[in-house]
Amino acid sequence: MDSRTIVLTGVTRGFGRESVELLIRERPQDHYVVLARRGGERLAAELAQATGASAVTGVDCDLASLAEIRRAVEEILRGLDTGYLPPLGGYLGNAGLTLTTTEKRTTDGYEMTFGVNVLSHYLLVRELLPRFTGPGWILLTSSDCHFGQFRYTFGATPPRAGRRRNDWPRLVPVARGRPGGRTRQANSASST
Repeated sequence: MDSRTIVLTGVTRGFGRESVELLIRERPQDHYVVLARRGGERLAAELAQATGASAVTGVDCDLASLAEIRRAVEEILRGLDTGYLPPLGGYLGNAGLTLTTTEKRTTDGYEMTFGVNVLSHYLLVRELLPRFTGPGWILLTSSDCHFGQFRYTFGATPPRAGRRRNDWPRLVPVARGRPGGRTRQANSASST
């Protein structure tokens, strides 16, 4: 199997951490680039130790800053250009946050939740997309923090307040009869 570079966000704990450890164990030949607000190299070392992988690189990147995201992309592209990183083959965008206020802003002035959960992944994918080699994949996870109509969110978020419970998307079985639905699905997956 050929080695690929996989870029990851939101893998410090919880769902993201469990997912990336499983991914690394399943595909140990790949090179993983983990983006973290602080301590990217420490996180990379932890993941390498937990999985036995040798090709995990950490990059510090505050997803609340478009300049930081562009700097991280430049670092990844430099690794691809020099051959330090194998061809780009995947992106797992799991980073996100939920704040109880809309007053907090990113360094660029956007509302913090929207800036981190939406704009950061958009910019990362947009800047990295030309460098993807096939078969490649992009996976963005979602949460219930952005409310909207089903026709716009495809069920990734609950409907607007005031709607009847019956208007919510129907839960579907996922594994061994356990219910699925919004909390067990990604909102976007595409191949290149």
